[in-house]
Amino acid sequence: MTTGTGAALRAAAYAGGTTWIVGEGGTTLILDRGAVAARRLDLGTASPLRAVFARGREVWIVGSDGPRAAVWRVGGAVQTRWGDC
Repeated sequence: MTTGTGAALRAAAYAGGTTWIVGEGGTTLILDRGAVAARRLDLGTASPLRAVFARGREVWIVGSDGPRAAVWRVGGAVQTRWGDC
């Protein structure tokens, strides 16, 4: 599956009525229950995002590009990042 920009999507997770979808070029889409269209979340990266999973009310996103990697934790309005990707 690709986005309107042609970015390949790689992984999805469902948490609390929301579907999180991640992929190439730092693409992060959020589809809320009942929504007609997904909204985008800017993680401040253009690196490929490889995985997304939910843990309670938090969503964790993993990205890697060659030897560089990063992890984002998103919970409510708080966004934390570890790594350089």
